[in-house]
Amino acid sequence: MNVCTKLCQTVKAVSLPIGGTYTVLLWLPMASQITIGRLAQYTFPRGYYTYTGSAQRGLAARLHRHLHGAATRHWHLDYLRPYVRVLAWQAYPGVTQPECQLARRLMASGRLVAPKFGASDCSCASHLVYYAGSRRPPWRVPGNSFVLSWS
Repeated sequence: MNVCTKLCQTVKAVSLPIGGTYTVLLWLPMASQITIGRLAQYTFPRGYYTYTGSAQRGLAARLHRHLHGAATRHWHLDYLRPYVRVLAWQAYPGVTQPECQLARRLMASGRLVAPKFGASDCSCASHLVYYAGSRRPPWRVPGNSFVLSWS
């Protein structure tokens, strides 16, 4: 059983709310230059990343898409997904952790490498955060989270 399958089983095993906010922890094994749709081409350093998003409806489906990757590219993460390994995810019901507030909180302990990634519809610098170094970042945000799953 591969990591993605284990993570996807955790999404299916819990009763997620219809909508909410989520964060996925990603590992990029080598520095890569990647074009993110019409946004821009970025150089992504090797290391850990978090991506924060939200889904008003279909939270489980959105997480499933991000864990498996998607054949069609719609979200910014769809362009990065083939290059990264998803290590974990955390979800928050409803508006208990607003997307932008959570992204800014995570950015405080990380670094911006892709301006406006996942944030083209808000004033945030980015919803993708890079963490330099080889240790897993302190990315977990305490609160009323539904599931935290590690690979």
